[in-house]
Amino acid sequence: MLGHIAWIRPELFRCERMAGVSVPAMITYVGLLTQVDGSGYVKDRAAVFNAVLWPGRGHTVEEMEEELEQLTTAGLLCRFGALRGYLHIVDHAVQRRGHRHASRKLPSCPTHHRALTLPRQPAGSQRP
Repeated sequence: MLGHIAWIRPELFRCERMAGVSVPAMITYVGLLTQVDGSGYVKDRAAVFNAVLWPGRGHTVEEMEEELEQLTTAGLLCRFGALRGYLHIVDHAVQRRGHRHASRKLPSCPTHHRALTLPRQPAGSQRP
């Protein structure tokens, strides 16, 4: 699992859904932004996330699972597939607005795959 640079939008700190999760869950979310592919998808492996995002900090896999569940319950993540084999950042397309989207190698989420596509804007209009 190779990480990449992820830009964090200021709106993240004003997000009502984010306000409902613990500070460690928020840090995990920000860390996940560095681990997902260009479309916001990654294989759901809590032990690997824990090792990559919380190395040497005494953070347990059980704590990681709890944080992933908080983020899922808040609607920030979606865990899907057989035995929850994958996860994606629900609003990743909005967060990545203005960035080039990479092709996805993982399966699409059956619940949110349409929500990940930004609507086309008429010529000359600007996004909010």
